Amino acid sequence: MVALAPPAFVVHPERMAATFSLVGLDPDRGRPDAPRQALLGLLRELGLQACDLSPALLGAVGDRPLYFPWDGHWTAAGHAVVAQRLAACIAEAP
Repeated sequence: MVALAPPAFVVHPERMAATFSLVGLDPDRGRPDAPRQALLGLLRELGLQACDLSPALLGAVGDRPLYFPWDGHWTAAGHAVVAQRLAACIAEAP
């Protein structure tokens, strides 16, 4: 099973402009979901199971930060969401 973890700017789109400008990309031309979609398609094609963490993290956006503000790593709250989703993926696997 392959876990797909979204970058912070996918879960918090307000971070996309700053992130893209750091590496010289135009945020107006960005398709933040394109890498995820490409990987999911490739994994399906190869017959590999995927655990997509994006929906769980997107669904948990709220009062508590899931990513550190100046860094793309998860906070304790983000780790808790990911741990729950990974456990569910493992439990659902054939």
